[in-house]
Amino acid sequence: MMYAMGAYARRLPSELLFTARRDVHPTGFADLKGCRLAVTTEVEFGRSLAEATVKKLTGGDRLAARRMRQDYFEFEPTHKIFMSGNHLPIIHGTDHAFWRRIA
Repeated sequence: MMYAMGAYARRLPSELLFTARRDVHPTGFADLKGCRLAVTTEVEFGRSLAEATVKKLTGGDRLAARRMRQDYFEFEPTHKIFMSGNHLPIIHGTDHAFWRRIA
């Protein structure tokens, strides 16, 4: 898929979508600007999706990001996230708003 999408596809580090002991650095979202397909692979066994981050990335609201040692910028999300792996992520969310984002 990434080959077919060319420059419109980007790899998304899986760490951005899963719960962590620390907050995700805002530079992780900067590569999504102008992206149409964000692909993440190799879901680790036993990892839980970070529901707030998934909602933020898929909600349609403007995203704020920045590059290393640069100012923040905002952009309209144009991406769809595609996740693949050998293990299913753990999902704790039960609300409709979260589940309509998961396909």
